[in-house]
Amino acid sequence: VLTYDMYGHGLSNAPPVAHCRGVDKCCCCNQRAAYDLGFFVDQLYFLMEHLNLIDRGLAISLIGFSFGGAVAISFADKNPELCQRLVLLSPAGFIPNKPLSYRLLHCCPCCIIPLAQHCACSCIFARDKFVMPQQQSSEGGEPPTEAEVEWQDMFWRRVVWQTLVKRDGISSSLAIVDRVPFFDMAAEYSRVGEHPRPVLLIWGVNDQVNPLSVASTVRSFFSNVYLLRVQNAAHLTLCEQPIVTCSSILSFLNVPTDFRFRSGKQEAPPVQQEPMNTANGASTTRSSRSALRVKLPHAREVFIPRHEVPTLHRDRTLECDIETSIN
Repeated sequence: VLTYDMYGHGLSNAPPVAHCRGVDKCCCCNQRAAYDLGFFVDQLYFLMEHLNLIDRGLAISLIGFSFGGAVAISFADKNPELCQRLVLLSPAGFIPNKPLSYRLLHCCPCCIIPLAQHCACSCIFARDKFVMPQQQSSEGGEPPTEAEVEWQDMFWRRVVWQTLVKRDGISSSLAIVDRVPFFDMAAEYSRVGEHPRPVLLIWGVNDQVNPLSVASTVRSFFSNVYLLRVQNAAHLTLCEQPIVTCSSILSFLNVPTDFRFRSGKQEAPPVQQEPMNTANGASTTRSSRSALRVKLPHAREVFIPRHEVPTLHRDRTLECDIETSIN
């Protein structure tokens, strides 16, 4: 598993931002970073090339969350032969509402981006847009665990640090917002969806940044896709439901690259499970015909593919039963 921080994110540096769009046409910005999708696709390609992963015939799976989902789509669009599976967690590309702040930024990025670092304060970051409040998550379900609350707080602190403390952090973030097509990536999704690779979509049902209604639009572009809706989670499913989300992804990554979903519809029946004891004596479940298992510290319902027969051909279909509502 290769994880990395994109430029301007996490512990990666933020190269100086080109204040205007079209840096190749602007003599004063040609030594600065564009912070568009191509910039981040090139970063991933160069990283894989540096690690000698390009020409080794590996079955590479891309996992992208939010903006990272848009990067994964763009990478798969430009390098279809390198991407054998896709996992997209609330991916960007069809966010329904353009806030007024975005419209202002898009009208005058050359002025706003250089000055933003000197004007921003923590009050502009709405915590409830990223992390579901504890009161909301506990309604009609189990309250968040201590670990889940800790993850939420850690992510919030990281966002604030990156934008307010890190050098050029907020300038790079604003450049991304201005130059990445968060609101319309239909052309890219359409081209990527023509490939028969298996695709897993994961969405928090309480997502306020990229609402669940967008999931149907995204799903419509793919022919071999399944949508997993995670209960008691907003935009940060990885932080708010880490066990369910990560276990589901791990199960999906074990399916063959020629795997075909029996149905991409949400109404697919759940796996018929039977009790099973793990090595430590904890009780969990498995499908009577399942070739894959995920051992969890707690009994949870997760994505579990069921293989009926082995296949070497893309036109052969494997049945797959999945729990679509995760608690």
